[in-house]
Amino acid sequence: MTIPFATCIVLYNPDKGIIKNILRAAEISMHLYVVDNSMKQNQEVLRSIQDLESISYINNGKNIGIAAALNIAARRAIKDGYSYLMTLDQDSYVLDDMAAEMLQYEGIDCAAIISPTYLETTDHLEYAGPRFEPIEVSKTSGSIMNLAIFSEVGGFVDKLFIDFVDIEYCLRARKHGYVIIRANHAYLRHQIGNLTPHSFAGKKFFTLNYPPIRYYYQTRNLCYVCSRYFFPFKRQCSREIITFIKTFSKILFIEKSKGMKILHIVKGFRDFLLSRYN
Repeated sequence: MTIPFATCIVLYNPDKGIIKNILRAAEISMHLYVVDNSMKQNQEVLRSIQDLESISYINNGKNIGIAAALNIAARRAIKDGYSYLMTLDQDSYVLDDMAAEMLQYEGIDCAAIISPTYLETTDHLEYAGPRFEPIEVSKTSGSIMNLAIFSEVGGFVDKLFIDFVDIEYCLRARKHGYVIIRANHAYLRHQIGNLTPHSFAGKKFFTLNYPPIRYYYQTRNLCYVCSRYFFPFKRQCSREIITFIKTFSKILFIEKSKGMKILHIVKGFRDFLLSRYN
């Protein structure tokens, strides 16, 4: 049985290369919601989609954050009668049959989110494990949301803006008794940060090289999530804390502009303590 679904893609100051991803996203679903958080519209992008009835363009005129943008798309999809919504970042490209494979999960009514398997390159090996398996959290990009569950547990937390928006939603849905599922044979090509390879003592690793403001949001929102979900989800929260400590170490010893980045980390922790989210 084919399950109809809608897709949304959130834009922020895209270049013309995004057109390929938009048109690809429009091909795979019944309807595409393009939510634009850019201060200035890209006219070339607008011209490429303005005559397509299967695309709704929503211009926010400013950056209201990924959480608020996703909420706008989800509520529009619910209003338009859709039960499922695939959420995409502008730097994600959907590979063949990804969505169809994800929607084959038999327990879809109890899954808050079905996640693809993320690829960093165009090549991939076939996964030898189960077709579907429960996971603790998922990224939003490429995932398919159950909109009935979205309506029940509430949308993404607008004030988080960016970073940990997806993790907070997954933990909240699980707290309500729902599951997060990964489709191990559904693949999404996804770019994470401005990755730079390094090696130390024979081990290879990467730095993210985010701008300082991203580390502010990561710090503040990590504290927010752990303060609310640590005890029911100790393992996941502990893992996020360890990841953050590793990231901080890389900033301290490897990344450029370390002084500004550390300052933003301190500000993020301060604003969490002050419950400052504006």
